[in-house]
Amino acid sequence: MGVICELGRAAVPARSSADGLVDQLLEEARLHSAAALLSRSGMTVRLMKALAECMLGAELKQHLLRQAVRESAQCGNYRNGSTPKTVATSAGRVELAVPRARHSTFVPQLVPRYRRSIPGFDHDIIVLYGRGVPLHELRARLRGLYGEQAWSELGGTLSAEVALHVGGWQARRLESAHELLYFGVLYARRHPADGTPEGTANRPLLFALGLRADGGKDVLGLWAGTAGQPFPWRDVLRELRERGLGEPRTIAGDGAPGLREAAAQAYPAARFAP
Repeated sequence: MGVICELGRAAVPARSSADGLVDQLLEEARLHSAAALLSRSGMTVRLMKALAECMLGAELKQHLLRQAVRESAQCGNYRNGSTPKTVATSAGRVELAVPRARHSTFVPQLVPRYRRSIPGFDHDIIVLYGRGVPLHELRARLRGLYGEQAWSELGGTLSAEVALHVGGWQARRLESAHELLYFGVLYARRHPADGTPEGTANRPLLFALGLRADGGKDVLGLWAGTAGQPFPWRDVLRELRERGLGEPRTIAGDGAPGLREAAAQAYPAARFAP
C-alpha cells in the first residue's frame, strides 16, 4: 500500500481503489438483507442459471438415451447446440441456453416452449448447492419442480446429474487472492416437497462471498445449517483454505457468533471488520 508524505506531517496510508470496493460492499451488507446482498451481487442469478442448465442437460440426456433404446443405437440423434431463452424468477431475469437435439425431438419439461417462468424455481433453490443438504431433500425439491409424471421418467437421471454438478461446484478450486471474504446467512423456506413437517423452521444457509481487487465477486461456498445451532466456522474456513483461498485482506460477517475467533486462527494477518 502506498503512503502520502507531506513535510512536517506523519505519513498517512493511501487508500487504494480496492479499499473503496471493500467499503462499498460492507455498506451494502449493512443496508440490505443477506438474501438481497447475494441477489444484488448477481450471484443468485448465476447459480440459478447453472442449476437450470444442468437440469435441462439431464433432461436431454435421458431423452436421447430413451430414444436410442426405443428406436436403435444408430438413430443418429444427438445434442446440437442450444437456444437462448429468458425466464423470470424471484431473483431477476435468468438467461438460459436451452439444449437442442439434432432431430428437433426434444421438448424440455422444466421450461416448455412458450413458458417464460418456472413455477417453484425461486431464489431458495440455491439451497441445493449447500454442503450438508441430504440427497433425499435434493430429490424432493427436484420432484416438486417437475411433478410426479415427469419425475417418474426423469428422476434418476436428474438426481444423478444435479448431485454431480453440485459436488463439482462445492469442490472447485478457488482463486487465491481476495480483498474481502464476507460471510452471510440467509434462510431458505421449507417446501412441502421436502418432506419436512409443517411449521419446521426455515433452513439457515451460510454463504461466503469473495471480492477481488478488480471488483469481481464470487460465491466461494454454501453450507446448509440447522436452525438454532452454530455454524462450524473452523471447518468452513479450513475447507476454503484447502480449496486454494489465500489470506484475504479483510474478513467480515453479519454478526454470527464464533466467526471472529475462527478467522483469527485461520487467517491471522487478515483484518476483521465488525
